[in-house]
Amino acid sequence: LELFSNNLSVINMGELERYREGNGHHFELLVARHPRFDELRKAIDLLERGGHVYWEIQRPNAIKSIKSGKIKFKHARSYAAFLEKMNFRNIELHWHRPNFWSCREIIPLDGSAALNYAFQKGHSNLKGRLKETAGKTLKSSGLLPYYVNCFSLIGKKS
Repeated sequence: LELFSNNLSVINMGELERYREGNGHHFELLVARHPRFDELRKAIDLLERGGHVYWEIQRPNAIKSIKSGKIKFKHARSYAAFLEKMNFRNIELHWHRPNFWSCREIIPLDGSAALNYAFQKGHSNLKGRLKETAGKTLKSSGLLPYYVNCFSLIGKKS
């Protein structure tokens, strides 16, 4: 971001109160990496009307959560509903596969064609074919948005 910005402020979530105390700070872009909902609400207050949010969600691995009995997954769209309540529009969800750090693909979760393409790659080994079948099954059953553990949202504040 530093390379493409005329003015960039990096603010720690713990420093938000200082900016919220009537200093007149408003920002065009908010990049939020794994914040709590209360932190995100405070940060959104600093975003100017027409500004954009990029919000990364990192959830525990679904398979490991199921095995441990700790299943607390929300549909990925529920995060978009949170932004809609905060007056955001044109919200897009993107799956970062396999995760943010070693991302090989960014797939729109609302784009059926993109998801179909991601799951129709010709895999030659058994592991690849099993993943492909599992992905197609999760997509067709409507469970994929519960399963993805690394996804982002982009929205515009109205």
